Amino acid sequence: MSVSAGSDGLSWRNADYFENVIAVDYKIETTEFKITNVHISTAIPKHAGVLSLVHRVLLQVKFQSRSTAKHVSYIVKERIDSDEDHESTGSYCTFAKEIELYTQILPGFEKLWSTENVKFGPRVLKVTMTPFRVIVLEDLKSAGFRTKKSRTGFKTVECEKVLEKLAKFHAASVQYFERQPLKGKVYATTCNLFRLDPTKFNVLNHGDLRMTNIHIREYDKLFLNYQTSFFGSPSFDLIYFLTMSTSFCTRIDRFDHLIDHYYKHLKAGLQKLGVMTAIPTQRQLRDDLAAHGFLMCLKSIEALAVTLEMPKLELDMKLFRSTGPEGAEFRRNLYANVQFEKTLERLVMFMWKRGFLTVSQI
Repeated sequence: MSVSAGSDGLSWRNADYFENVIAVDYKIETTEFKITNVHISTAIPKHAGVLSLVHRVLLQVKFQSRSTAKHVSYIVKERIDSDEDHESTGSYCTFAKEIELYTQILPGFEKLWSTENVKFGPRVLKVTMTPFRVIVLEDLKSAGFRTKKSRTGFKTVECEKVLEKLAKFHAASVQYFERQPLKGKVYATTCNLFRLDPTKFNVLNHGDLRMTNIHIREYDKLFLNYQTSFFGSPSFDLIYFLTMSTSFCTRIDRFDHLIDHYYKHLKAGLQKLGVMTAIPTQRQLRDDLAAHGFLMCLKSIEALAVTLEMPKLELDMKLFRSTGPEGAEFRRNLYANVQFEKTLERLVMFMWKRGFLTVSQI
């Protein structure tokens, strides 16, 4: 969809809104260029399980320093839910929290790893909260990053690289929240299974490490969508990632190897950053995973089914949660998935042997 270069002041879908985005991105004055065209398309389809609308914006820009126009793209994450949705889901607070993560906390983490030039997510170029709510991010696709198809899952080597980045992210969060302990309480979750225990080892969890939120380039991995991040046991990110984003064989056969790989890099990261917090032992991490293992059951039954079926069935969250006959039929179709049944057969045995099916964990 192409839009005009004018502005009514009530929308971000115009050239005027992106003038200071270009100025910030290229570190130039707004008088040094002119946006001649704006084209908006869908970056992530509705069925990908994203609660916000995610757009790709392609700008045609004429710079004074260039003889020809240049095409520049950005990602715009937009919240359009109603006030009623805010009250029922707390999504406004969630969106504000994600903005804080992108603009303050992630840069703080990256500063801790500045000697290694570690990045954890895309740059934020503009934020607006009223009269509309959007975040303008760099387009990682333009930088050579890609996402992987949901049905295939990451293989062992790819999982290792993701877990190495996750270990650095978790280690940085320990150092960061040592300096700002009140932030940790703000980011604590109310979920019983992962309620913050200040006597245990805690990190900032990404909160949604499905494959669509992991962007890959040959030598790097970046995370997106921090709207469900929370401070608590690292077991959440580990179990969620290994349940939602790994290939069928890797999920079961390489579970122990991948946990050990994560621990090796977490310990190294914590030591490098010189944290004051006591570094957990490998045994303590495994005990913590066992204590929170019921999450694998929850995600296998609900989120994994959604992920496996997404290419065929558009995800309607209101219908998915509906208690009426339409909701029941929607869920029946969702779970009538051969791949889901085969995956669950092995997962149930795996979880049973590890004690992950203990309902008392909830």
